Amino acid sequence: MKPGVLVVIPRIIYPAVSGGELRVYSLLRRLSGRYRFSLLTFIEPRARAQSLAAAMSLEKSLVERVHCVERSPSPRLVEGTALPSDFYRSRELARGLRAILARGGTDLVQIEFAEMAQYARDAGGRVPVVLTEHDTSVLSRDRSYLRKALGARTLRRQRAYHRRALSRCDRVVVMSEADRERMAEFVDARRLCVVPTGVDLEQFPVAPWAGRRGRTIVFVGHYLHYPNQDAAVRLRREILPRVARRAPGARLLLVGSGVTGAVRALAGPSVRVTGPVESVHPFLAGAKVFAAPMRLGHGIKGKLLEAFAAGVPVVASTQACEGIPQAKHGEHLLQADDPERFAGHVARLLVDPALGRSLARAARALVERHFRWEQSAARLDRLYKDLLDARA
Repeated sequence: MKPGVLVVIPRIIYPAVSGGELRVYSLLRRLSGRYRFSLLTFIEPRARAQSLAAAMSLEKSLVERVHCVERSPSPRLVEGTALPSDFYRSRELARGLRAILARGGTDLVQIEFAEMAQYARDAGGRVPVVLTEHDTSVLSRDRSYLRKALGARTLRRQRAYHRRALSRCDRVVVMSEADRERMAEFVDARRLCVVPTGVDLEQFPVAPWAGRRGRTIVFVGHYLHYPNQDAAVRLRREILPRVARRAPGARLLLVGSGVTGAVRALAGPSVRVTGPVESVHPFLAGAKVFAAPMRLGHGIKGKLLEAFAAGVPVVASTQACEGIPQAKHGEHLLQADDPERFAGHVARLLVDPALGRSLARAARALVERHFRWEQSAARLDRLYKDLLDARA
């Protein structure tokens, strides 16, 4: 019989509306032939019917069972003193986890996202526990995008929470070697494993250059994740006006879900905010440039991999490229942090299609070599096998 893996995750992963959810879904889909997966997740009371329908779809196509727990936010969150993990503290979910393990049939627990790491203690040493740390930014003393929202005192509590939670996990999965180095302060290096985010090359075929009309710049994000909102605002306010002076007629497409008020307010004659879309590929296929001026957040940016795969020339910041060290300035993309220089690169690509095609070809070859989901799934498979063999 195939080993049973229980995935503990804060929200339903189908349909995937964020990069983290897409990552989990993509890896499960490629490993479902080797493991029996079940999910334990929260659902929002106001979206109960929609969530249960999504759970049924997952049970028909990917997992054996979806265990759902309704989530009620903690009152302390209103006071601004709570940790992100307090959003997801639930006695009912903890009891549910212990009950599932008591029934047997679960050989390993996979916890996704740091806010769910608190439930590692409920595994009680019965089975191996793996945690995926999707974004190590919160652990940074000076670069956390939550620093202003949480305050220094609460951020210290957040770091203490991580130390306690991570100590209960047998392995911690991170996105990149840079993340591994950051996490070494919190976790013994022998318990760290890099499983990069990947891209589905079939869903992101190279788009023909002839279809890229006009001077369209595109950015993709789930905007409830603050680093994406920050990048969108920066694109509109600091970069697009500079691009337009060099390349008149330039327009910006902000594609993706979780549109916040700050992002919605960016819409105008030269800026379109699409909201959620069924597929981002058509928007990549019609763009001359993908621009990612990220200042915040760590890990691998799946949006860059998708743009590389689709053959869109990319201009990105140092921060956006941190998790993809194979990507070289001038070979696979153009890179800049200063708004003036960033805008200059974007404008150059808008008027120089030969350079864009050259960068795009090299970038597509890069993701084919290093960032296919099948490669990432193989790494996670080896990790699971090592833990299960040691347990046996």
